[in-house]
Amino acid sequence: MPSLLRFYFIADTPGEDATLIINDSDSNWQCNDDSFGTRNPAIDFSPPESGWYDIWVGSYSAGANISGTLYITEYSTNHP
Repeated sequence: MPSLLRFYFIADTPGEDATLIINDSDSNWQCNDDSFGTRNPAIDFSPPESGWYDIWVGSYSAGANISGTLYITEYSTNHP
């Protein structure tokens, strides 16, 4: 099993402020707004537990929709 499980989201339009919420395999809630000096969110699990991860991507601004790509990786060099 990998020692890192990273989820991150990159908005299609630079400057849009996305949020990331994950309910992990132990039913703990993890939230992030900005990471790695960007407005894109990232959440790391180290070491990750096996099981289900429920993932929500949202917007910091109420009522806004943000399109983009959700990435899942085990490599620490991959991030927004």
